[in-house]
Amino acid sequence: MLVVKQKYNWQTSTKSDQALITELAQATDLSPVLCELLVQKGYQTPEAIQKFIQPSEKNLYDPYLMHDMAVGVERIRQAIYEQEKIVIYGDYDADGITSTSVMYETLEQLGAVVEYYIPDRFTDGYGPNKAVYQYLIDMGAQLIITVDNGVSGAEAISYAKSRGVDVVVTDHHELPQELPTDAVAIIHPRHPQGEYPFGDLAGVGVAFKVATALLEGPPSDLLDLVAIGTVADLVSLTDENRALVKFGINALQNTYRSGLLALFAKGQIEQATIDEVAIGFKLAPRLNALGRMESGQIGVELLTSLDDERVEEIAEHVQTLNNQRIEIVDAITQAALQQAQQQSDHLINVVWQENWHEGVLGIVASRLVEATNKPTLVLNYDPEKELLKGSGRSVAGFNLYQGLDPHRDLLTSFGGHHMACGLTVAKDQIENLIAILEEEAQKQELTTEQKSDLQLAGDLTLAEVDLDLLAEIEKLKPYGTDNEQPYFAFHDYRIEQAQIVGKNQNCLRLMLSATNQQKITAIGFSLPDATLQKIVQQPNGTKIVGSLNKNVWKNNVSAQIMLKDVAYEGIYFNDLREQPLTTQSFQQPGTYLFFDTKKYQALKQQVPTAENLVLAQQVIQQGETITTEQLTIVDLPADLTEIAQVLPMFQTKELSLYGYHQEKVYLMPMPTREDFSKLYRFVMSQTDFNLRTDLTKLENYLKIKKELLIFMIKVFFEVGFVRIEDGLMTGNKNASYHKLETTTAYRQRLSQIEVQELLLQKQSNEIAAFLGQYLNK
Repeated sequence: MLVVKQKYNWQTSTKSDQALITELAQATDLSPVLCELLVQKGYQTPEAIQKFIQPSEKNLYDPYLMHDMAVGVERIRQAIYEQEKIVIYGDYDADGITSTSVMYETLEQLGAVVEYYIPDRFTDGYGPNKAVYQYLIDMGAQLIITVDNGVSGAEAISYAKSRGVDVVVTDHHELPQELPTDAVAIIHPRHPQGEYPFGDLAGVGVAFKVATALLEGPPSDLLDLVAIGTVADLVSLTDENRALVKFGINALQNTYRSGLLALFAKGQIEQATIDEVAIGFKLAPRLNALGRMESGQIGVELLTSLDDERVEEIAEHVQTLNNQRIEIVDAITQAALQQAQQQSDHLINVVWQENWHEGVLGIVASRLVEATNKPTLVLNYDPEKELLKGSGRSVAGFNLYQGLDPHRDLLTSFGGHHMACGLTVAKDQIENLIAILEEEAQKQELTTEQKSDLQLAGDLTLAEVDLDLLAEIEKLKPYGTDNEQPYFAFHDYRIEQAQIVGKNQNCLRLMLSATNQQKITAIGFSLPDATLQKIVQQPNGTKIVGSLNKNVWKNNVSAQIMLKDVAYEGIYFNDLREQPLTTQSFQQPGTYLFFDTKKYQALKQQVPTAENLVLAQQVIQQGETITTEQLTIVDLPADLTEIAQVLPMFQTKELSLYGYHQEKVYLMPMPTREDFSKLYRFVMSQTDFNLRTDLTKLENYLKIKKELLIFMIKVFFEVGFVRIEDGLMTGNKNASYHKLETTTAYRQRLSQIEVQELLLQKQSNEIAAFLGQYLNK
């Protein structure tokens, strides 16, 4: 039974044909584990595997297979030859900035008269803008080359043609139904009239192919920029993109580009170990921060300038903007989450506020989706225009575009796809929009319980995890879209330590011990507080899935597990032994189990409204399974057999223990033979000894604690060694010999000690393991 809920549905891949795996391993000299992963990805021949693992320049396709490449290159060469003023029209994200930089450096190298323009996210918007084109043409532009945009810019392109200015479009975005017919060339890898074999190039990839055609060969000095833009734009990292990024990462590790070196220094990025993760989480966000917070224009200058002082100045500014972006995102996320929590009965989050920075609302929406598992719209309110503008992000179970597209009449502007959108809506239409979204969510049968699937590559025991295995698996890098890092379910480990760590105390660090005694660390980020607390309190029982990564600390290198998801297998145990037991303790939902009839009856009288109190003997007699969210054991049984009899009658997710008791008998040892002998000699000499008034004197005389004396006298009374009437004890010299260990009182005390040693003295995890074995699973 899982108490810590896993975030994903874990889907284990079907094992491949082992004969094929063995054959591939022998033919490629790769490990069977790696061959299994490659076959899962669809690479099932030695040739396909070789091409994937070690791409070469042969993996780069002829740029002239792309539609209009020859026409576009001819027009660009003509402009260079005639010294026409060329303007590169880019985009404000990392792909657009690197695309512009690639085209700019190529044209400069060829002696062109060239400038670039990065549109402003807030005033110009995405793609060709007629007003901007007019400005550029008025400033002398004679040829415009779009990079990472253009196929949806028919109006602006037609305007340019009317002014006698040609436009060469280079783009990779979805093709609209009607392409700009007035463009001189539309260079696009998926153009229906083209023959290009790979359609998933990023904008920078298309720009690189144009550069390759212009320079009559692949410009290796631009691969560092190609890698950044390709990884940042989340395009498929297979086929030609895999080759470009793999070559580009090597170029980044050896680049002398001043702007990048400055970014490495500011971002504390180790150049020698740069990979796709560093690009995706450190380099790309810094470039994106320019367009989100100000303008991407200086991003191109940063990447192309040879002025060390200037690039240092820009890099410092980029770092400042990125820090501001992080602070703004955190602040808006916190406020947005508070709003979302007040809408807990809604299937879709719609949150808005004045003065929320529009450049980061997509990031905030993604975070809310992550936190709530609900589609989310995050909007900024402009009170002067009475408009709400922002971004939406969705989950796999809800098509955001399909939900909003039929209702464009409610929206001032709208565009997007299944998982994301941008929109503007009038303030007086927001309630209608919320109602429509709730209706659409019901139509699409959206529930908040829906989980995304997480495909697992297979199972690994912790003993299998080492640097050799990691080195084999890392031959799959660079990871990304369509070449995801493999995730594994890990088995055969014990959690020696579980800690909550991190600046915001929302990360989990596990120290795992394998059957071969090796220790492996597992790290998980941004986990819910309830999950963290439960795992830290009772770590063993935690199931983990994750990926293998390299950990470098003080020149020591080790393999570690990066947690992707966690779950708790078994019954969660709440240790309430130190908590006071009051009438208020019985107000929480659940079932409260008593073993002592007198305590049960007394509580029934004190809390007459409590219908969730049950007595162990009655539960056993009724013989029916009781299902309850939480079972609380109030007191202690007389012996452990009662636990074994009653707990199988319960199905529960959580088990709590108060363990109420009147005395800690386990803290006092059983009386010795000498103790019993001293008491025996004394009682045989007594007639009408007053237990009510003189027991303390007897305690001092025999040097035996009063609690033990009471127990010993009960044993003597049971075997007839003493008679007790009205509190007066008299020894019975005629009593026959009897083994004291066989008396009921003696055996009950031994059982009490056994119960208390386990349920009062043991650690929580030991008690949880003992009790959990009996519960009905």
